[in-house]
Amino acid sequence: MVQIGNLGLDFAMELPQKLPIRLRKFGWLSQCSIRNSDTALYNVCHISPAMNAVHTTYKAPELPDARITPELVRDELLTCFESANREFATLLNQPVTDEALKQQVRYFLESVFSKCGASYTNPTKEGILVAIDECKANAEKMMGPQGTDIINHHYDEMMKLVNRLA
Repeated sequence: MVQIGNLGLDFAMELPQKLPIRLRKFGWLSQCSIRNSDTALYNVCHISPAMNAVHTTYKAPELPDARITPELVRDELLTCFESANREFATLLNQPVTDEALKQQVRYFLESVFSKCGASYTNPTKEGILVAIDECKANAEKMMGPQGTDIINHHYDEMMKLVNRLA
């Protein structure tokens, strides 16, 4: 039986005996116990509802160069920016729902592209670079020194993709 956070989602499943230990090692379980039943070994796990347990920090996808397009990089920028803002919210102890975050990030990025004179719907490498630099500057002003590691990590991950654009 697995219970996911406060969502009230319970389901029974057979899991390897060492899985709870591995999940606890990464901080994904707040409580976990194993019990035997008549037919199988079940895990009773309560997955921590903490935001950092559900989401991991952004990592640029490893793709062949031919698949790296301005549209893909723009879409990855959305994902990356969502990740950074989720981490900021956690750092500031200000929980946010995924849907609200996605809407805020998309609106913000569209406005940044527009402000920079770049097209969001038909992105170019140059437009993406200007938008990323503007986002980085805004984040540095907003977060100050406490956000430096988060900002630098996400910037570096995005630049892995941008630098591969033709």
